Amino acid sequence: MAARSSITLARNGVVSSAHPIGSLVGVHVLEPHKRTRTTLSPAIVLRDGRPYLAVGCVGGQQQTPGLQQVLAHHLDGGLAVADAIAAPRWALDEAGGLHVEPGLAAAVAGLAARGHRPVVGGAYFGAGQAVWLDPATGTLAGASDPRHDGAAVGY
Repeated sequence: MAARSSITLARNGVVSSAHPIGSLVGVHVLEPHKRTRTTLSPAIVLRDGRPYLAVGCVGGQQQTPGLQQVLAHHLDGGLAVADAIAAPRWALDEAGGLHVEPGLAAAVAGLAARGHRPVVGGAYFGAGQAVWLDPATGTLAGASDPRHDGAAVGY
């Protein structure tokens, strides 16, 4: 719990250890006075100062880049929320290797020309879910990633 608030600080210890092993050393070892990395990254997007979109992604280390890609597709690329969630993604593996979903295969040559060694597939690309307010109608709508189980249901 954050001091003097009712905010609970969630911690995802999937990339942490109580005992240093292999490459899991330094900042990732659970010790007093350390804050290890967390991948939890839900977001609320404001439009004209009011909540418009609540979105989040599952997927361990892919949560943050997956969420960033969904938001970029929607806010910068103009895709509908459901289309932004379903759009092809890239992911980095633990060794820093770049993986792209098959829908981004056309970008592989361009990435290779810039010195990257992209691999089509071979990674977990996460999954997103969202609920948003249609500003024109005032109705709520939702979308769930086709990569994962889940559904957007209203009542």
